[in-house]
Amino acid sequence: MKILYGGAIGQKDTATSVHVIRNARLLEKMGYDVSFCCEYPVQGKILQDKNFKVDYSVAYQGSKKWRSAQWMLEQIFGFRMWRRVKKSLSEVHPDVLIYYDPASILLFWRVLKLCRRMRIGFAVEVTEWAESKDYTGIGKLVCWQRDMRKKYLDAKCGNVIAISPLLERHYTNQGANVLRLPPIYQDDDFRTEPVQIEEKPLKLVFAGTLAQKDFLLPMIKAVNEINSESTKIEFTIIGVDKKSFKEHNSFELRKGIKFLGRIDHEKVLQYVAKAHMSVLLREDKRYAKAGVSTKFTEAMCVGTPSICTKVGGTDIYVKDGINGILVDNNDINTLIATLGRILQMSTDQMMTMKKEALKTANEYFYDENYKEAFAAFLNKMLKGV
Repeated sequence: MKILYGGAIGQKDTATSVHVIRNARLLEKMGYDVSFCCEYPVQGKILQDKNFKVDYSVAYQGSKKWRSAQWMLEQIFGFRMWRRVKKSLSEVHPDVLIYYDPASILLFWRVLKLCRRMRIGFAVEVTEWAESKDYTGIGKLVCWQRDMRKKYLDAKCGNVIAISPLLERHYTNQGANVLRLPPIYQDDDFRTEPVQIEEKPLKLVFAGTLAQKDFLLPMIKAVNEINSESTKIEFTIIGVDKKSFKEHNSFELRKGIKFLGRIDHEKVLQYVAKAHMSVLLREDKRYAKAGVSTKFTEAMCVGTPSICTKVGGTDIYVKDGINGILVDNNDINTLIATLGRILQMSTDQMMTMKKEALKTANEYFYDENYKEAFAAFLNKMLKGV
């Protein structure tokens, strides 16, 4: 069976590209021939993988401002990806097209009709569900399109890969053939044992961006407060450089808070593995309930538990005090109290928690555990073609 994976999935070392490559590796292990057709990224390096054929839409040309304008039009109309998908379908002749969260409703409908005409199984992969009110400008329109698609259109294609229980329930209630698939990992992604940690100082790590969905600032302020007299906590922040942070925040940073900026994915995992805990703070909103954080699952796979806000999303995998720490909200006083609680833990208690995090990862995020369900999903899809 041939499977074509499509969408805005072609920027190297992003959570999206890492996610789909891991899915593709599972499909490859199951005996399927997988290739990619990707929207050309407006910035950053393109994805290249020696195991898979990767094709791109036409690259955005001109100045940065003009490239951004072209990208905005693509999110609304999808003309470049429509040409790329048509070409890839005619060249590859896949049995199944899996499209990762299309932004354009027009593109979705055109691809759906083409797949029906060519008798190709069509599935949409959905990994988040944001609310348009949280965005401005073109981002608001793009989010609104995705919102409408998820509410009313995705189930029309009949097949959905959903990352979370909330999305699984939503699409199942609409009568779709649904596969719930959290971020998955191969043998090489797992440590056999967690890294032995030092007793002091407490090492926290955050790997991400200053994006709206990640509440980084409250944890920085909480660590700053605790480190007022001595460095009890080392907080390493990856993906954000100090200059960018200071442009938006004027308060003084005390010792113990380090900004590394963007680094290679392998180096990120090394820092995460050596930390006592990773940080994942989110709002009690739909985006948090509908998603499962890649940074959280990656941390678990290397034996690092997370401090998570209790919102009913990623945190469903956390048992407070067993394989991670849950906080009721992102209030600075709540975080200071939580960090005080963690500082009281012994090295043995922390190592036990790290081992439990790794155990949880093996139970929920190991790709081999999803072979049977993935095969059943694809077989059911093809019966409906």
